[in-house]
Amino acid sequence: MVQTRVTLSVNHQGFKFLPNKLLELLAIPVTDYKTLRESLMLDKLEALAREIGAMTQEELERWRRSLESAAAEGTFFASATQVMVAGCKP
Repeated sequence: MVQTRVTLSVNHQGFKFLPNKLLELLAIPVTDYKTLRESLMLDKLEALAREIGAMTQEELERWRRSLESAAAEGTFFASATQVMVAGCKP
């Protein structure tokens, strides 16, 4: 698995009170559908999406089929981005 790490200095008004600010982004590509389902706990996430009405059962099934199809064809790809903001309180 290839990971890309980007570190930036943060000069945003919301972080003005923190000197020595740091914003770090870590992109994590995922090409294994089963790994994605397990690591993001998609069963629970999908159930929650249905529970709050964010998607219909038909939309959920169509989304699952498209992901499973991509996995079967070897074309599945997803990327997760981890964001970390740190600073020192004066």
